[in-house]
Amino acid sequence: MAAGGKQENIIFVIPDRTDETIAELPQDGRPLLLVDVSVHTEEAVVNLRRIATFQVIDHHHTARWLAGKQGFIIDTENSACGCEMFRRWLVQTGFDEFDTLPWRRFTLLIDDYDRWKKRDPDSMRMARFFSLIGGEEWLKRINPRTRFLGSRDVFSPAEDEFLRISEAALEARLKRTVERFIVQQRRFGGVGDVKIAYIISGEANVSELLMRYLDEHPEVDVACQINPDRNTLSLRSKGKVDITKLAAVYGGGGHRDAGGHPLPDGFYQSIIEQVHGR
Repeated sequence: MAAGGKQENIIFVIPDRTDETIAELPQDGRPLLLVDVSVHTEEAVVNLRRIATFQVIDHHHTARWLAGKQGFIIDTENSACGCEMFRRWLVQTGFDEFDTLPWRRFTLLIDDYDRWKKRDPDSMRMARFFSLIGGEEWLKRINPRTRFLGSRDVFSPAEDEFLRISEAALEARLKRTVERFIVQQRRFGGVGDVKIAYIISGEANVSELLMRYLDEHPEVDVACQINPDRNTLSLRSKGKVDITKLAAVYGGGGHRDAGGHPLPDGFYQSIIEQVHGR
């Protein structure tokens, strides 16, 4: 929107729904910009090429097969998050404002969390702020033009206090949730034997939850959150298992150490059967 776009032209889509979303888009001559998500099949590429003008910008491991194709900017080394890649693309296409300090500070903050570098504590707090107030309110409040100009303080005093109180509750909640994981040994095609810890939870701070569990249980290969609210399953590893291979078995993707896939059809019915089917 800062580059002149309109809210009604922006679609937020989970990675597993990208192909279906593209297939449903009207071919009305408008250009399409796909950022931080990608397509998964040749059929989806064909659907993209039916659109007059398109550009795909992505850094996920599962997008590597698209590198070199016309219309695709793929960072095969995962050297920057999608937000930072988008900023660079805007600068290259003539939007000089995005080469200024406020925008660079903003996207580097996002990059620090997205690629789990954990060098800037404000990146974790920004992610928590997003989960607390929701995407729509976050977009209204986080305006890099003013928030990252001059002062090094990312949050206002009122927001700092709000976060301080909320983080205490989050810490207690994560501690309780970590104790509820169930560990199983599983064998996955193309991956092999995996010691995987499962939790069914709607926790929005997914990476914090799963990485905390792995930190506290180094004997576990993969931590997994099943989120019925979003109909998704998230996976994290600390290098022991290639998550992209595991997620691909179930129609998902992501990075080597972080990814996920949709919940299978019939998931809810199977739960009901377990509860009342006997």
